[in-house]
Amino acid sequence: MAKRKKLHKVVSNSKLDANNVKNTTNPKSGNKLKFDFSFEGLYYSVRLSGGRFTNYLSGETEFVSKFRQIREINSKLMNENFLALQSNPNVHLHNISGDKKEIVLNCVGQALSKLHTPKYVSENIAQLLGNETIYQIGLNKGVRLIGTYKNDTGSFRIYLIDYHHRLYPDKKRNTHSKKELKFCPMKGK
Repeated sequence: MAKRKKLHKVVSNSKLDANNVKNTTNPKSGNKLKFDFSFEGLYYSVRLSGGRFTNYLSGETEFVSKFRQIREINSKLMNENFLALQSNPNVHLHNISGDKKEIVLNCVGQALSKLHTPKYVSENIAQLLGNETIYQIGLNKGVRLIGTYKNDTGSFRIYLIDYHHRLYPDKKRNTHSKKELKFCPMKGK
C-alpha cells in the first residue's frame, strides 16, 4: 500500500478575503415581520361555552383550505413593516382588548389544558402573554391569526387561529353552523 500524502490547506484571513464575503442581513432591521408558529397548542381546536368562540373545523378538507390561507398570510406579509401594515387596505390588523381579549386568554388556556396539567395553565398563560398587547392579523378575506408582536425581533407569535371570524362575528363570513364544526387538526374526528 502506498502512503498517502497529507494535504494541508492554507487559510488566509487577509482583508481581501474579508471583502469577498457577502452578507446582506442587517441585524438592526428588527421590525421586519416574521411569523412564529411555535406555540405548542396552536392547532388544538377549542370551544367556549355559550357559543362565545370555536375554531373547530368541518373536516380535513376545510383544514387544508384554511392552512393554505395561513401560508398565504405568511408569504404576503413576511418581511413587511408591522406598523406600516396597519394602514394597508389589503390587511386586517388591530389590537384585541376587553371582553375579546378575555376570550382569547380563555382559548389559549383551553389549548394549553390539552397539553398540561390544568393547575399550571394559569401560570403558563401569564408567562406566555403577561401584559402583552394581543393583535389579530389577516388578509381582507379568510383566516385571522391572533398573537403578540415583539418590535425588537419583528416576531409575531401566534397563539390562536380564528378560522371562521368567531371572535368578531360577521354574518357574511360565519357560514357554518356550530353543529357541523367538530374537527380538530390535532386529534382528527
